[in-house]
Formats: sequence, structure tokens, C-alpha cells
Amino acid sequence: MVDFVTRMPQQFEAHGKVSVTRQPFDLYGSHGTFGAKQASASAGNRAGAWAWWFDVERTVSDSQPLTFATRTLLQGTTGNTGTSVTGAVAGFNRSNQPWWLIGAGTQYHSVQDHAKLRLAYDISPTVRASYTLGGWRNDSEGRSET
Repeated sequence: MVDFVTRMPQQFEAHGKVSVTRQPFDLYGSHGTFGAKQASASAGNRAGAWAWWFDVERTVSDSQPLTFATRTLLQGTTGNTGTSVTGAVAGFNRSNQPWWLIGAGTQYHSVQDHAKLRLAYDISPTVRASYTLGGWRNDSEGRSET
């Protein structure tokens, strides 16, 4: 069993944070810079036996390609039907068989939001009643790229 006890403020306090990350990516002819932005703010106060704490955060991120669509060389031979494809990158799979890498898959654009409100009442120096209300949302869109 794990028991977390979250500190409540003794006086007014507020905090804020902004973060930005960037990651260059260059693999199999796929070039790009992917990144994330995160911002958060929190505030709390105490009035006698009552205390409150509020926290919000948003993260927006774009991922590098996590998978690549492939076809072995035999499957990638030119036929008489279908649409011809250009830009495939030649390579070898884990069995050392020649294959074509035909596009990047599972690149995600994600937006995560969370908000939390905590209320507490100190009944005595050792007993506290508290209530926490929170919400979390994750919107993620996957896409592929040739």
C-alpha cells in the first residue's frame, strides 16, 4: 500500500512553469524537428482551518515517426496495375532481406490538459478532511507520411 500526503499551503503561494523541447529527427529519408510545449500554473491559500489548492497544466506535442511502412523487395516489384510510387528508401530488415521503406507511420499530435482542485479542513492538528476534484483530457491524432 502507498499513502501519499499532499502538502497544503500555510499562506498564499503561486507557481508557474513554461517548458519547450525540440528534437531533430533524420532517419530513412524522413527529416524534421519535433517538439513539445508545456505550461502549468498553480495557486493556493489558507484561511484558518480551511485550505485550498488549484493546479492546471497543458502539454502540446508532436512525435517523431514511431514506425515505418515497409515492403520486401519481392512485394515492391513493378506491376502493370496500381499507382506507381516514388521516394521509397531501400534498406534491409532484421533478417537481412532487402526491403523498401515506403513511409513513416504513427506520428502523433497530442494535446493533454489537466486541472485539479483540492480543499482541506483541519479538524485537529492530526486529523484533516479533504476533497480532491480533478479532470484530465488527452486528444491524440495519429497520422502517416510518405
